[in-house]
Amino acid sequence: MSAQIKTGLWRVFNNMESFTAIPMQVGLVFILTINMFYRYFIGYSVPWAEEISRFIFIALVYISVGYASIKNRHIRITMQFSLLSKKGKIILLTIADSIWVVYNLVIIIKGFQMMHEMFTFKFNSPVLNIPMYISYAFIPLGFIFMTIRVIQNMIRRILLGESEETALID
Repeated sequence: MSAQIKTGLWRVFNNMESFTAIPMQVGLVFILTINMFYRYFIGYSVPWAEEISRFIFIALVYISVGYASIKNRHIRITMQFSLLSKKGKIILLTIADSIWVVYNLVIIIKGFQMMHEMFTFKFNSPVLNIPMYISYAFIPLGFIFMTIRVIQNMIRRILLGESEETALID
């Protein structure tokens, strides 16, 4: 495999949340705008717009958590880090992120179980008749993305001794 292809694949992997979330957000705004136009100017609500926008929003939220994780834009209590040395910060962040990864793995397993239940019992959405397991699939998918990003941050922190979050905490 050539270096250009590897670089391109690495770029796609590192930005997969952005590549999926941006078109989803544009689509969501477009669908909601059309529905709003129909509702207020034509007096008719597009029945499928509410349902598809809900599905897109759910997917957008769960896919975006991976983006927040890689950019360290998530909620974290940082007061305790000011009392530690740089090495202590790295150790404590790594322990905290390890706990986070274990929690994510539990949610991934439970998410797949919920998705399986929706698949087994054949629940469908009322208007579009979309299988509900598709909507529930975004829960484990989002947490898989988040887990990958947290592990990337942990590796970066351990190998380089610094990351965005240690700079943010200082």
